[in-house]
Amino acid sequence: MIDLATDPRQRFKELSERTGISAESWKTFWNRGTKISGEMVEALGKAWPQYAFWLTTGITDQTHGHTDAYRRDGDVPFSALPMHRERAAQLFRLEIERQDYLRERTHENPHFDEDEKLRSLEAMIRKVSRLRTEEEKTLDELENDDQKD
Repeated sequence: MIDLATDPRQRFKELSERTGISAESWKTFWNRGTKISGEMVEALGKAWPQYAFWLTTGITDQTHGHTDAYRRDGDVPFSALPMHRERAAQLFRLEIERQDYLRERTHENPHFDEDEKLRSLEAMIRKVSRLRTEEEKTLDELENDDQKD
């Protein structure tokens, strides 16, 4: 997944920027072939949430936007490929951001209730959730049409 999702010329810098784990830690993992840490798996799942389910289970759920990192486009006719769920990945990222924000705020103040940033995140989640629902309906129709042909 790392090989396919990052630019090989800046792989470790990109991983560090996207995950918050040092480039040196990623280099050590990559070059020495050591086992990946739980922290790294979690960070990869947050950086690329569309791959998180596959990364931790080894299976995909294309219908709900849980894809693997491998592209097999050359072997399959375009009409047979599952449609990409853009809004699913966007919604996953927003939910992760909301969860991280809540964790930080309640760590600082156990009585934290809400603030403008949390309300803004929740409003965006509601909007993207509606867009995702519409995207799912449309893609389901397109995929069903392709199966009829």
